[in-house]
Amino acid sequence: MSMINDFPEANEEYKSDADLTNMELIKHIHEINDDKRNKLKAKFENITLPIFLRKFENIVTYNHQHFVRGKLTWADIFFASIANSIGKLINNTSYLDKYHNLKKLTEKVLSIEAIQSWLENPEYIVV
Repeated sequence: MSMINDFPEANEEYKSDADLTNMELIKHIHEINDDKRNKLKAKFENITLPIFLRKFENIVTYNHQHFVRGKLTWADIFFASIANSIGKLINNTSYLDKYHNLKKLTEKVLSIEAIQSWLENPEYIVV
């Protein structure tokens, strides 16, 4: 697995991973046919999402419970926001249970008072 020392390679890997994740999630959200939507949702939940969660769990474990150098950064906040949104989109708020460090990080970020206020704002939109 690429870590900070292999940044150029890791950067390209994660760009392609982000594209794949976005495509898989968008397919599920925008599908009109119920049967196909359910299959796409199952594929996202059971195949695509776990692949990325394992990668992210390894990164957070390696970096002392954060994405970068053991301290809170925008990467942590971004992940927690996306994790919160995904839980709502797939109607499964326990999907992080197998990924202890990601769950702990997400709970830590979402417990920050300013972030709680932002999430409770009616203008907060899950995309």
